Amino acid sequence: MAAPGLAATQATAATEHQAAARPAACVLTPEQTEGPYYLDLETVRRNITEGKAGVPPTLRVTMVDAATCAPLPQTAVDIWHCDALGRLLRLCRRWFHPGHHLYVKTHGGGTVSNGTYHGGHVSHRGQLYFPEAYNTRSTALSPYRAATP
Repeated sequence: MAAPGLAATQATAATEHQAAARPAACVLTPEQTEGPYYLDLETVRRNITEGKAGVPPTLRVTMVDAATCAPLPQTAVDIWHCDALGRLLRLCRRWFHPGHHLYVKTHGGGTVSNGTYHGGHVSHRGQLYFPEAYNTRSTALSPYRAATP
């Protein structure tokens, strides 16, 4: 549940493909650096809040084929960031608004068994950014207020 005054945010890595006679056009997130502090862990987690205080936004990512804009099935999205006080967290679904962006790495062709991701290949490295208005509202709240210069 979002803190008072803050609605959940959505970051979309690509738009739905356009149904038209001409070739579809899709908006893709550009390749960027992997970002600092990447831990090559294979554990799949849906909640990385670890009982800490913070604003838990909702993240919805659609992975698409760059040539056809068709959704890619069975794609793992690896996301990592710092928590409200600057400590590194990793995820996959539930998390707290960490600041201005998230680091993202996507994987295809792998499998999940016993809560662990195996095999596959990295298909994208990038970052997702939050709107400035959302950042401004969230950093005015606790615990972010104490950690924001």
